Amino acid sequence: MSSPVSVVMPFDRVASLLYKLNRVTSLPMAEEENKGLSDVHISTQYHITNDCHVKVNAVSRFLFKLPENDVDNEGVISKGKEPINCKDADGDFIVRRKPVDNLTNQREVITIYHGLETELKDVGLQIWNGCLLMCDFILHGNLSWKNETILDLGAGVGLTSIVSAMFADKVYSTDTGNDVLDIARNNVEVNARLLRNGGQSVEVREIDWIKCDKENGIYTFTAEELEKINFVFAAEVIYDIDLTEAFFTTIEIILQKVPKTVYIALEKRLVFTLEDLDVVSPAYSHFQQCLTRLVNCHESNLLIEHSQIPCDFPQYFDYHRVKELELWEITSRVSSG
Repeated sequence: MSSPVSVVMPFDRVASLLYKLNRVTSLPMAEEENKGLSDVHISTQYHITNDCHVKVNAVSRFLFKLPENDVDNEGVISKGKEPINCKDADGDFIVRRKPVDNLTNQREVITIYHGLETELKDVGLQIWNGCLLMCDFILHGNLSWKNETILDLGAGVGLTSIVSAMFADKVYSTDTGNDVLDIARNNVEVNARLLRNGGQSVEVREIDWIKCDKENGIYTFTAEELEKINFVFAAEVIYDIDLTEAFFTTIEIILQKVPKTVYIALEKRLVFTLEDLDVVSPAYSHFQQCLTRLVNCHESNLLIEHSQIPCDFPQYFDYHRVKELELWEITSRVSSG
């Protein structure tokens, strides 16, 4: 019989591993092994319902603080204040961070119909922490989106699209599957009072990233529509390697219509593997690989850059902003070289 093998680790490595393991075990899972429940629905009160859609069994009311801007007659927080985001000499956005005490005491509420304990293919029916991080970022930069056209990729039941439509002239809320698209349309209608033009500025449309390629482009959009898009938001879309590949193919197509800015919010989800004897994040590692490839491999006249945005802007929604939550920016413009 072979003797047992002992593994010696430095103390700091053990402490780091224990923290990571705690993050792994804190990811809530349903009783069925193939279903997962978002942290958001553990900490946010919801009500069981059956009056919206067969795949929806809950409705939540998301309270959020308003930024330090007044609300005009169109329901847009935009009066009399300088934009929180402004452009530098190169046309890039500079994020100005403001202390939390500059938030107003005024609160609003967004009502969202959603699912619970979904399979991986239906995770868009839930609300995830990265989605709320993106909503915070949109609220923080509110005046930067005014008069702009926004494409929301992997929008799910539409929360980020709804927050975007409080400010933008046009929002395309996109995902794949009739169920999630129908629920998103319902949520836009339910929250119309908050949106510009009573929600008429929001268009829910399908984009299946698997069907997008360089030859056919974004099959549900015309070239003229893609040209008019200024910003792309994508929250909690990094969790499956094949879908991440398809997502970056879609992003690369969109970035060809310069200039464009893409914002990606994600949570670095951790798993423990015996192979690594460590807690790792395969989906996040693949995201980093795709990001590097996108920046290095593109048309010669196109300049694509990326950077991570510090998540130290104020928190408007109530959720746990853990350090695994990240926000990334990708920009494209014509190279001057």
